[in-house]
Amino acid sequence: MTARQLLDELIDRGVVLTVSGEELEVAGDVPHNLSQFVAVLQTGLRALLSGRKWWGSGSERPRVEAISCDRPIPEWVGLLCCEGDGSTWDRLPADARIDYPELFEGGKVLAVA
Repeated sequence: MTARQLLDELIDRGVVLTVSGEELEVAGDVPHNLSQFVAVLQTGLRALLSGRKWWGSGSERPRVEAISCDRPIPEWVGLLCCEGDGSTWDRLPADARIDYPELFEGGKVLAVA
């Protein structure tokens, strides 16, 4: 699922999203199965709603690039921010790639035996 797909799904369900400064404001009931996605993709949602760029940075090595809200999060990204957030970056939760592989390039994570 991409940030754009999530935004479309939330709008279709009657959830109203707005941006106030560096905060995503949510009015309405976010379905439980989507609430975790909102937590991970909130910077992408803010970028879409405000018409700003979505930035990704590598947590292992220095690399900062604009990323697409129409594509899954690139595998190298560990930090996210919306253009204009200043020096504040959101670190992806450590378990996000395991719990929500559909949000990342490469998809499903195979279980390790």
